Amino acid sequence: MNDQFTFEFNNYLKVSQPKPIRIILTILIGFGLLMVGEYTFFSNFDKMQIVGCTLPSVVIKNNNNNSSSNGSGDNITNSNSLENCFYEGFKFTTCVNQQFNTGSNYSLAFSVSMLGLPTDKYSSLLIGFAVILFFGIQLIYQGMHYFNWVKRKRIQQILSESKIFLNGNKKYEKRLTIYFAVTGLFYIGLKVIWIIYRDNQYSNIECDGNIYNVNFLGTLSASVGTLITSSIAYIIFPLIFIGSWINYLSDLDFKKMTDHLSHESIKQIKHISVLDFDKYNKIIDSAIPQRHPKDSKFNLFLRKNTFSFFKTPISEIVEILLSYKISNPQDFEPMLYNESKLSKSFISSSDHDNDEKDKLIN
Repeated sequence: MNDQFTFEFNNYLKVSQPKPIRIILTILIGFGLLMVGEYTFFSNFDKMQIVGCTLPSVVIKNNNNNSSSNGSGDNITNSNSLENCFYEGFKFTTCVNQQFNTGSNYSLAFSVSMLGLPTDKYSSLLIGFAVILFFGIQLIYQGMHYFNWVKRKRIQQILSESKIFLNGNKKYEKRLTIYFAVTGLFYIGLKVIWIIYRDNQYSNIECDGNIYNVNFLGTLSASVGTLITSSIAYIIFPLIFIGSWINYLSDLDFKKMTDHLSHESIKQIKHISVLDFDKYNKIIDSAIPQRHPKDSKFNLFLRKNTFSFFKTPISEIVEILLSYKISNPQDFEPMLYNESKLSKSFISSSDHDNDEKDKLIN
């Protein structure tokens, strides 16, 4: 359909549609930044800083018995405090150094990698699940970012060449939106579980046959800000994805369009018709095997998936659609289907306003 509208609209698309290199760079940069962010989040918990200790019940009992026999009245309780870590001098900190290699018998800080110590059974398992889930979300999300660009680009090109706009029920996009929402929440939950487990795993430290319960700096309550910051992306992913498919013409700027389209071409917009996606898929699935009977199943798969691959050129798609439209015009709806209703409504409103003015005058 090589007319003035097609020529001018194609020129407009050349300046409005993003180039492939821009999409690829957006995907790579976005994926890279998210990977760095996630690694930084988990690495922030490598440092374990003890900020409080609860003395073993045996130590409390012995101290209180000694206090009673001496009449000093200096009893201790099972409260958690930093002073309790040094109740017996540097005995506890020495034990911490021996178990976690702090580098000093006076330090309460030690490092544990995100995978945990060899005796830690589940940290590495939780991290493994987190890695799988992260790539499961990101590879699909970034992949759909590319395929949505392909779909948007081809829908707009088909519109330019045939004055047919493809629209309708986007069931696959809706399912993927739900997938991103559910997996995103699950991933955030997995982070919370990892933080809680890690805190509990190392909160009981054995020293001289007794168990000291300790509190760490950077527990879940203290890490809410970090957790929220690192989770924002997974909360807004579904919203961003919805914005990418809710309207495949949303990136066409009206101002730029009027700069590139002549008055005659703009008038052609009212001749654009709409074809439902489901009907379009049936037309393509039926026409492609007939037009390429010698193609392998793999090539037919590539040709049929016109919004994912470029195997079928736009010219062939347009030819198929226009041929189908001649014999089945009832399957195409005018884009300005309510134009007459709007006109009637406007006329009716004008008549009503005039009646009201007459009443006021009289």
